[in-house]
Amino acid sequence: MSDYDTAGKPIHPSDLSRVTGERFISLTQLIKKTNISKDQATRTLEVLIEHNLFEAWIAAKCPKCEYVWPTYKTGEEINASIYCPICNQQTPVEKVAFYEVYKIIEVPAWMS
Repeated sequence: MSDYDTAGKPIHPSDLSRVTGERFISLTQLIKKTNISKDQATRTLEVLIEHNLFEAWIAAKCPKCEYVWPTYKTGEEINASIYCPICNQQTPVEKVAFYEVYKIIEVPAWMS
C-alpha cells in the first residue's frame, strides 16, 4: 500500500464531516456568517428546521480533550456517561458541557 492510499484506514472524527458531507452549524456561527442579530438568527433557525433544511442536535464537549461533536438528536438519548471518540474515555454526564447545534440537511442558497 502506498503512502497516499487511505482505503481501509480509520477516519478521525474531526474528518467525518468532510468525508460524509455532513455539516453542522451553531447559532454563533450563523450570526457571524450572516451578520444578523441573535433574535434574527434564532428565528431563521426555527424556519429552517420547520422547512426540513436544518435539524437540531446536541453536541457534547469532552472535559478532558475539549473535543466537541454532535452526538444526540434529543436529550432523552443522553446516558449517565459520555464516551469521547478522541481520548477514548467515559466521562460522567455531569462533567460534560452540551451545546445545541444544527445539522445542515440542505444548504440554503444564501449559505453557498
